[in-house]
Amino acid sequence: MDIVAGDYATVSPFYSDADFDPRLFQKVTAPRLIYSFNDSHYVARGISLESGGPAQYVGITQALCGQGFFRGRGYSTGEDYFDDKRRRIGNNATNGTVVKPSVVAHITYMVLDAKF
Repeated sequence: MDIVAGDYATVSPFYSDADFDPRLFQKVTAPRLIYSFNDSHYVARGISLESGGPAQYVGITQALCGQGFFRGRGYSTGEDYFDDKRRRIGNNATNGTVVKPSVVAHITYMVLDAKF
């Protein structure tokens, strides 16, 4: 089946259909990042926060920023945020703090670069 890259929605990391003990949150939650480019999506996912810790976004953003398709600082505040996180500027990224810059980067891509 052909897969067509399109717009996607972002759900709060605090939303869940599953009912589970909140003490298990660190065991079942993992960092993730989705980045749109050239009618494609780059998807990165870490391991559980309990196993890998909150600094996993440093490695995830370093990998993203090292890709040839990454548009770089100045393209949008989303790219600026990812670049800051790879350089360890400011607080560690979290599943909650990457939502806004991810959406900004995606919307900027859809408006400026996506071919409809």
